[in-house]
Amino acid sequence: MISNIIETIPPTTASEVRSSTVSTSDDITDDTNHTKNQTRIRRKHNCLFCQQNVRNFSRHLERNYDDELSVQEIMILPRNSTKRKKLINKLRHDGDFCSSEIVPVLRAPDKDLSSYIVCKFCRGYYSRKSLRRHAKKCYFNPDPTKRFLAQTEGQTLMAGHFGPNDVLKTSGLLNMMRADDVSMVAKKDPIICEVARRYLRRHKEMHLLQVAKRHMRRLARIV
Repeated sequence: MISNIIETIPPTTASEVRSSTVSTSDDITDDTNHTKNQTRIRRKHNCLFCQQNVRNFSRHLERNYDDELSVQEIMILPRNSTKRKKLINKLRHDGDFCSSEIVPVLRAPDKDLSSYIVCKFCRGYYSRKSLRRHAKKCYFNPDPTKRFLAQTEGQTLMAGHFGPNDVLKTSGLLNMMRADDVSMVAKKDPIICEVARRYLRRHKEMHLLQVAKRHMRRLARIV
């Protein structure tokens, strides 16, 4: 029975085999060309020098700000070198950070912009989880072996109004606060920060830092 069925199947010629192979290869080539021909959409970034949103950032720097020292240091490097790309990204991130506009380095479509925190080394915005991994191997991290609180220090940097001699910073209070939405509200509110400063000036004992931290978070929840 099986032998009768096999005999009824027409033989496949060599030309048919070649034609089927060629057609399959053409399909793969067409798909590959379609992928290669897709245009990548570049995001706009704020220029640190002119405060304008530009799409081709490196070309914008080369054409308009070749007299800036930081740009000159970049342009003398080989075009495809890693250091050149990292320095351009640093200027790109600095511009976005100065504009207070959160432009994530890698953004998931389902993530809210408020969940991103800036890296204190390169000024790039990363999600809370990826920031920990990135900060350890960041190109601009001077000491990768040194332990630090990437999320907390990045959040403090985003608050943006703490000077180097601010008692909130010198006492270590800001680094004691958990990097969540409540702490962000507390750090950004000038009245809450001033209340904490006055408390620390009157109570300089180290164990009272926890009390000051609780006061700041309690006031932030009210706000």
